[in-house]
Amino acid sequence: VRGHRLQQAILRAPRSLSERTRPPRWLRLAPPLMREGEMRTASLSSSITKSATGLGPRQIRVVASTATPDRVKDIMEPTGVDLKNYRANPIVLADHDRKSPIGKAFAQVVGNQLQAVITFAPAGVSTKADEYCGLAKAGILSAVSVGFVPKEVEPLASGYCRVKTWELLEISLCAIPANAETLI
Repeated sequence: VRGHRLQQAILRAPRSLSERTRPPRWLRLAPPLMREGEMRTASLSSSITKSATGLGPRQIRVVASTATPDRVKDIMEPTGVDLKNYRANPIVLADHDRKSPIGKAFAQVVGNQLQAVITFAPAGVSTKADEYCGLAKAGILSAVSVGFVPKEVEPLASGYCRVKTWELLEISLCAIPANAETLI
């Protein structure tokens, strides 16, 4: 809550002595965390392949992002993702919980999708990883979500925001997605 108040105060403050107006309407109407440079999450009902040629017993293939509008009025351009820092720390979390790492992922843009192969921690290392691996392989969990920092955001007339460039921070397995197009 405190961070949100600070964010609102910064947005209301003039950027220069001559600028005494409020932020543009599109910025005031944007979702509270859809500001360039701030972390945001976008849950996606994802396409998860549980067993296929080339996948191990503790691996799944997911579609982590598409350019389809989601429920929180974001359109994330998969081709605008910056994977440099993510590849240095390719973490997969349980429900965006930083205290619950469950595996690692190799992410890449394929066509107009951000796809990833998730490898869960070895069996017995983490009960949470074992649980999430089992739920995903059984088809109970069928959604992923990405944590990201928007770099370039474009407001759209529809009220949506197009996230043209963004940095991927993490991929999470979750129960309730924002984008109904991406499935586990």
